[in-house]
Amino acid sequence: MNSSNVCNCDPQLIIDAKTDGDRFYQLFQQFSPVYLKLWHEFYVSDMDLADWSQESAMVLIKIVNKYDISKKVTFGSFYKASLKNRLFDLIRKRKAQKRVPTNAQTSLN
Repeated sequence: MNSSNVCNCDPQLIIDAKTDGDRFYQLFQQFSPVYLKLWHEFYVSDMDLADWSQESAMVLIKIVNKYDISKKVTFGSFYKASLKNRLFDLIRKRKAQKRVPTNAQTSLN
């Protein structure tokens, strides 16, 4: 799939995806190269591709309802930015879980 397909999306498909599961799946499949590319660019520990695909679908659900066609932002770039934000949230959350609170630390001396 070339980048022109990723950036240019049928506005009716976006509108239909709000209420029609088949149209949502079609939209999700059209933008699968976006979430797959991010999956390969960034590493999230303890997350497999199926989990990332599910996270990507949840992000798509949110942005389908938020996207404003009258704005000068393409749907593809809005989706990609939203996915990156979600990915960074997941990475931050996992890194925060690895930190040990100061009161739980003991001295080696």
